[in-house]
Amino acid sequence: MGSRQAITLNGVRYDAHTGERLDSVPIKREGLMAQPVQVDNDRHSHKKAAPVTSIHKRQQKSNALRRNYLVRPESKTPVQAERKQSTGHVARSTNIVRFASHPKTIKQVNDISPATPVAPSPRMQAALQRVQQQSTIKKQNTVSLSSMDIKHGLIKAAEQKQLVKSNYKSVINKSQPKTNRKPSRKFFKLPQVIAACFALALLGGYLTYINMPGLSVKIASMQSGVSATFPNYGPDGYSFAGPIEYSPGEVKLVFTANGGGDGYSINQKSSGWNSVAVLDNYVADDSNGRYEIEAKNGIILYTYDNKVVWSNGGILYTIQAEAPLSKVQLIDIATSM
Repeated sequence: MGSRQAITLNGVRYDAHTGERLDSVPIKREGLMAQPVQVDNDRHSHKKAAPVTSIHKRQQKSNALRRNYLVRPESKTPVQAERKQSTGHVARSTNIVRFASHPKTIKQVNDISPATPVAPSPRMQAALQRVQQQSTIKKQNTVSLSSMDIKHGLIKAAEQKQLVKSNYKSVINKSQPKTNRKPSRKFFKLPQVIAACFALALLGGYLTYINMPGLSVKIASMQSGVSATFPNYGPDGYSFAGPIEYSPGEVKLVFTANGGGDGYSINQKSSGWNSVAVLDNYVADDSNGRYEIEAKNGIILYTYDNKVVWSNGGILYTIQAEAPLSKVQLIDIATSM
C-alpha cells in the first residue's frame, strides 16, 4: 500500500491507477468540509430558443436578389414601334388594263391665258378634206323617207301581225273540238251527310253490342241489377249468339253451334240460397233425386241430365245443354265463370 499513489476526493481515498477505494470508511476531519463540485455533463448544449411572443408578423422581404442594381436586358437591334400597313402601293405594268387607274387631282387654275391659234399642217388639211368628201357621198346615197312612208309601213306591219293571229286561232279551233261542259251538281248536301253519319254510328254501335260479349254483359248487368259474368272457356264449335236476354234480376247467355243446330245456355239469377238450400229447394225436385255432386274451387256443383246447377255470391247459376256436351265440358264452363 506504501508504494501506491492515493487520491483523496471528498474525504475518500482512491487508488490513482486502478481507482479502487482504499478506505472503507470516509475519514472524518474537523473543520471545513469540501463542498461537492457540480460537474456540467452537458458540454455541447445549445441555447434554447426564446418563446414566441407574436405569431402575426409580415414576411421579411428576400435580400438574396438585388435587381435594383442590375441593368435591364435589351435586344442588340433596336425595335421601333410602327403601325403595320395592310396594303401598299405596288408598281404595276402599263400593259395591264384591268386595274383601276388612280384618281388624278385637277388643280384649279385661276388665270387662264388665251390659247394661241395653231395653223394646221398640210397633212392635217388633206385628211380633213378626205373625211368631208366621204360624208357627202353617204348623204347622197341614203334615201330620205318621208313621214307618210313611215306611217304606211307601220300600218302594213300591224295588219300582217293581226292576220297571223287570226290564222293561228282558226287552226287551233279546228284541231280541238269544243266540249260542252255542264256545271257539276253537288248531290250530297250537309243534312244528308249528317243523317248518313248518324245511321252509320247507330249500326256500328249495334254491331259492337252484338259482337262484343264483355260489353254486352256489362250493359245487361246494369239494366238487370245482376252482376253477371261471361265464361272464359267455351267448347270448340260453339260461339256466343247475341244479343243477351235480360230481365229484372235475371240474365241469360245463349251459345249456338257454328254449323247451326243445338247449343247451350247459361242462366244467372239473383238468389239468397246457399248450396244446401239449392239442393233442397231446386235440385232434389228437378232431378228426381238422380244427381251427382262435384266440388271444384270451393264450389259445390250439382250435375244431372246435361245440366249443372250451383250457387255463388248470391247468384244461382244454371247451365242447360241441348247439344251433346260431356260432363267434363259442362264442369269446365262452370268453373271458368
